[in-house]
Amino acid sequence: MIDIKKGFAYLVLLAFLVLWGLVAPLGPARSAEDTSAPAATFEAGGMMWDSGKYELAIEIWEELAAKGHKAAAWTLFGMYLSDSPVGPANGKKAINALTPIAMDGVADAREAIGDVYYYGRAVTQDYALAAIWYKRYVKVERDPIF
Repeated sequence: MIDIKKGFAYLVLLAFLVLWGLVAPLGPARSAEDTSAPAATFEAGGMMWDSGKYELAIEIWEELAAKGHKAAAWTLFGMYLSDSPVGPANGKKAINALTPIAMDGVADAREAIGDVYYYGRAVTQDYALAAIWYKRYVKVERDPIF
């Protein structure tokens, strides 16, 4: 006969071990080279970049940035504003990478997009668009410093 209490206790213990990262969850094993994982991480993008797989790293970061991942958006923004192994600076791509988090209310992202237009960094200088983004920056409520 199966002891339900003991089985439940083992199940709870296994769940805690998985959550703490001490045991890998059950499922098919994946190799380090397997990039078809459905939920790529920011760190995986960094590993791809470091190993010279630039296009794959960008693909991972773009997917994450579109979902509101702040670090991925900022990484793409900085990369697109400077010459990188994937090409020359591209202000429009930089702005597109940062727009999702800017629209979610991240003040620094709004200011950075305004700066791109104001200074004409890899885009045509446009004071009107800069003003729009600076106004959005000012409207964001921030925690008081003191």
